[in-house]
Amino acid sequence: MFRLVRPIVVVLLALAGVASAETPRNISFLGSNATGRSVVIVIDHPAEMTRSWRAVCLQIANTLRSLTSDQSFNIVLARESDCLALSRNDLLPATPGNIDNALDMLHGVFPKCRANPIPALELAFRLNPDVIYLLAGKDFAGDDEVVRFCAARARGGAARLHTIAIIDSNSQEIRQDAPGFQCLRDITLSGGGRFHLATRDNLRAETPPDHTLTIRRGTRSPVVEFAPDGRTAYVYANINQVKVWETIVNYWPEIAAAILGLILLATLIRSAGKDQEPGEQYCRRCNYNLRGLPGDQCPECGTTLTPENRVEGRRRRPRFVIATILLICVAVAYVPAATRLPRQGRASQWLDWRSISLADWAVTGKRQWLLRHMTRDDAIVCVDLDRGTIAGVRCRITNPPDGRLYSRMLSPDGRTLLCSVEDGAAAVDCATGKIIRRYDFPCHQAVYTRIGMRAIFGCHMKELAAWDIHTGKQVSAVTLDSDATIGGVLSVAGRDLAVILSEAESGTTVRVWDPLAGTFVQTFNVSSRSCCCDGGRLYAALNADSNLTIETWDLLTGQRQASTPTGQTFPRHPILTAKGDWLAATTVSESETLAINLRTGVHRSWQMRYPLPAISPDGRHLVAGAYCGSGHFDEVRIHDLPQ
Repeated sequence: MFRLVRPIVVVLLALAGVASAETPRNISFLGSNATGRSVVIVIDHPAEMTRSWRAVCLQIANTLRSLTSDQSFNIVLARESDCLALSRNDLLPATPGNIDNALDMLHGVFPKCRANPIPALELAFRLNPDVIYLLAGKDFAGDDEVVRFCAARARGGAARLHTIAIIDSNSQEIRQDAPGFQCLRDITLSGGGRFHLATRDNLRAETPPDHTLTIRRGTRSPVVEFAPDGRTAYVYANINQVKVWETIVNYWPEIAAAILGLILLATLIRSAGKDQEPGEQYCRRCNYNLRGLPGDQCPECGTTLTPENRVEGRRRRPRFVIATILLICVAVAYVPAATRLPRQGRASQWLDWRSISLADWAVTGKRQWLLRHMTRDDAIVCVDLDRGTIAGVRCRITNPPDGRLYSRMLSPDGRTLLCSVEDGAAAVDCATGKIIRRYDFPCHQAVYTRIGMRAIFGCHMKELAAWDIHTGKQVSAVTLDSDATIGGVLSVAGRDLAVILSEAESGTTVRVWDPLAGTFVQTFNVSSRSCCCDGGRLYAALNADSNLTIETWDLLTGQRQASTPTGQTFPRHPILTAKGDWLAATTVSESETLAINLRTGVHRSWQMRYPLPAISPDGRHLVAGAYCGSGHFDEVRIHDLPQ
């Protein structure tokens, strides 16, 4: 019998292992959820995609990047008489390379005309995936023939066909009785899937970050600086903190009453459990009667009976009465102490002990006794980019200057924080959080030089000045012919140079200024209003025929070094950020960010709401803030860059 049962058990365990290995995975696309290990996205070309094609591509990218390495996919685009596919023979593993190739294919096409969906659907069914998504619009060109075709294919395979109608408008503006909608519903009925309506909100859904760090509503321009290793970002935030020491001092009557009450209560409990007779000796530890004990060790608990461990027997009633009276006195004395004696004073300031975690706990549970002792501080918070967690507070500005902080920058040695305000600037000691020097030069930008400890300021009044942060004296100043911004600082041949960018309708005027000499080293023009600097290079974005091209200029010679077509369509006049080989282009109007490696051509896109991205020095992360209105950010979002 055992010989027969054993192989059956082995087979059942093997089948259970196979079943567990084939556990279906979740797939989400434009708000339509499904389960499966393989997916094919079939795209019809509706007129609604003309204006929202880039948003559709970004949502496809979100879906593909959410797949795991053991899942597979394919993309098929319907044409007038045939179809275009990433692969016509196989499903492709969801590797970063295959996903990038799929996105390159999508960015290279554009909806132009009506298409015949049958060739594309036929290829999708032949690949035999678990899930098929048919992307169409309200003017979908399907008919009874398409419905019968899908019904026939669905009967012979395991693929579930889901249809999604893309409408670039709000759901209230959509007529549900459109002929295209009815055809898509009929297709899902025969294909075992579901019909879903993707509105403008689905198309503009933000790309999920790799890490999300919630600080508080009020974060401005998230990234201040990166640590040299690139794994830590210094983020400026107006954070909640509980003053722990102030809270302890404030509740001293309750704390004192609780401590004394516990001591007296413990005495009562011990007295109640010790029934002794006068004239007898007892073990101090276990209250064992030692009368007639021949040895020097307690037989009850094993304690060595030294003179200190032998106690004379006393009746428990006096101790019990005394402890009870004292406990009543403590309870009675607490009332005047809690209502009449002061709770704050000099003792409240003895220690500056604050906690972010206690503030989060107080806000989450609405604990008023802690919320009364919570403060909001302007602080520089250390963020671990790999884990997406707060690693600590680098600097807290205990006496912030009046007015809005327009820029914040850490000094190269990390000891000083430079803050630019409406009527001047202030240097803050990172160790104490106190302002150590004020500057009366009105400015909207503040940048440290990399050699020495001088700071460069730009301002709204067409002036630029350099100040020595140790003495507070002005080193040099220059008047510009237009409003300008500081594009960056570079160090060469033992001197610091500032890059000044002045925008005009025809492009940007670039000036390289020596603040110590007070003269311009180089001046040249670029035919782009989107520029940024990194080291000794300037990057300018050109959009010709919707193809984003990045020009690289040498700041010292004023000569163009390279012109790199990215192969990406992108709206005009993006905001650029560069670090090393990586460059990020952002458009506020389109809520989109593109990061591209200019050396390898590797790229990645995100859908964000009003981002202010920054790239870590090692090129591993892109950090941005999640917009919540009124110029504020309530989250810091960390996206990993492909390596």
